[in-house]
Amino acid sequence: MGSRITPMNPLRHPEHCEYRRVAPSPDGSLAICELGRRVAGYAAPEEFAVDRNTCQECCRSPLPTGASLNPVVASLVFAAASKERQTMPAEARQQVSAHYARHFAARWLATSDNGETSSPRTAPSEAAVFPRAACNAPFVSFNAGASSAPQKPHVGLVGRRTAFGLGHQNLDIARHLEIDRWLIPWRASWGDRLPGEMACRLQLISPDPSPTELAAWMEGLDAVMFIERPPVARLTDVARQLGVRVVCVPNWEFLHPGLEWLEEVDLMLCPARCTAELLEQWKSRFGFRWQVAYQPWPVDTDRFRFRRRHVCRRFVFVNGSGGAPAFSEDCSTMVFFRKGLATLLAAARLAPEIPIIVYTCVGEPAVPPNVQLRTPTAHNALLYCDGDVCVQPSHWEGLGLPLLECQAAGMPLITTNVPPMNEHEPWAVIPATEEAVYLSPQLCIGAARIQPEDLAGVLRSAYGRRIGAASKRARRFIERHHSWPVARPAIWRMIEQLVSSKN
Repeated sequence: MGSRITPMNPLRHPEHCEYRRVAPSPDGSLAICELGRRVAGYAAPEEFAVDRNTCQECCRSPLPTGASLNPVVASLVFAAASKERQTMPAEARQQVSAHYARHFAARWLATSDNGETSSPRTAPSEAAVFPRAACNAPFVSFNAGASSAPQKPHVGLVGRRTAFGLGHQNLDIARHLEIDRWLIPWRASWGDRLPGEMACRLQLISPDPSPTELAAWMEGLDAVMFIERPPVARLTDVARQLGVRVVCVPNWEFLHPGLEWLEEVDLMLCPARCTAELLEQWKSRFGFRWQVAYQPWPVDTDRFRFRRRHVCRRFVFVNGSGGAPAFSEDCSTMVFFRKGLATLLAAARLAPEIPIIVYTCVGEPAVPPNVQLRTPTAHNALLYCDGDVCVQPSHWEGLGLPLLECQAAGMPLITTNVPPMNEHEPWAVIPATEEAVYLSPQLCIGAARIQPEDLAGVLRSAYGRRIGAASKRARRFIERHHSWPVARPAIWRMIEQLVSSKN
């Protein structure tokens, strides 16, 4: 009995495939798969030469829609990207591009035998939807306050209140964006801080809530927002099923296009220009359908009071916890930590006449006498009371809040000449080259390599200079481009347009 063709899986013909381009060959039997080439992200036609049998096998599956591949095209991309990673020179952008293609394709392979790949994800069944009326979730709630204005969309924030960057961003969103509620994943052993009095409703939840709990919390929301990646599992999935819009404030280094939750995001609200450019490329290359918007990320200009600096006599470096470590390709050797403390100390040894204050949670057994180690202050605004110029030799940043905070306080900025660091209008930049490093086996990024001699040279060129005008420019830059009075109406317009577009 012959197979039956159903409307869900129509028979396609190689000659009619929009991605098939005939390649020169003696018998005319080869073609180039342009879809595979696009996803792979580089012009290597010979890697995507396919015979008629391959095209016929591909035609047994539907053409991919959105951010997906069928198993045949996925196999072509995965093989080409794997080969490219092994044979190409260790050039950062090519290595990262091949890594992205490999992990995106791995998700759509038909089978998995290496622990990295997965079968194509199926849409949730009707039974998987969580009806709001049936939800009765055990939350810990406190500080119930006024909700957002009736004319505005109801927005919920999900994220931890840590003592570091993400925690400060979440707190600023809750304070300045007039959101309806804030869901805080909580475990006592984490040592996170509880927010003080807030206008929005605060709720604590376990780090692994059930879908039913999440659905109950989303009752009445128009949109849910988070920073970097979903702080709890199934967050985006549940929101999508309930018709709640999903807004992600992405930090590019923790993304790769094979992550399933990316498909469930409606708006990528990018805090850096380079992040927006990357995600626009992913839309074209991989088929994602989110909206991408660039919004220079704001800091609280009232909290970071301006003090004009006059002469550069002492530098300040905010290391905090040091940031994530980067590893070599096999993840066996640690290369450096994100913030660049080791590079700064090496530069300080080369320039012993230059005093530097270092705020760090990380103990250092030996520091040069011109470096003063301090424990980070309880209030991040106090980090910029002493000192004149802030130096942040970051190897990479998702955003880099200290690069903005220091300028709000009137400190000119010296940082790495690589985006997004050099997007923040620094007073001076540190020369750097880029190389491919790994944050995990799934996360390959381009990071800056700084020579201590170059950093020492920049510090020496700044030391002793008059900086009054640079100090005023730094504050003015933050007020005009990175303040909440400027950003708040822009962010609300994006969310309002997003919510109205679903009706």
